[in-house]
Amino acid sequence: MLNQEQAEAALKKFESKEFVKRRQTLCGKLPARLRETSRGLCGCNVRGKEISDWIERHKVMSQAAAELDAMTVDPVRNFLTPDITTAQSAAGFTKPGR
Repeated sequence: MLNQEQAEAALKKFESKEFVKRRQTLCGKLPARLRETSRGLCGCNVRGKEISDWIERHKVMSQAAAELDAMTVDPVRNFLTPDITTAQSAAGFTKPGR
């Protein structure tokens, strides 16, 4: 069994420092009608900055999930970016909260 220091060191190997920046860049490339919803689903504000207050973050994510539920199929398909592999998209795309 690993002690805390060993476990933290092992987790750091999987940590991606570019993840947040990459996610924000991808959200920014979406059409205007989807940009705010996608940022909300990622726990970010309208400008793309992560929301640190978890209560506010949960409110924003819940509101974005409700907006996504209200969308038709075509806008939802716009969330499938080229970064998502064929296998992932073949596995299906489900809306949060279902």
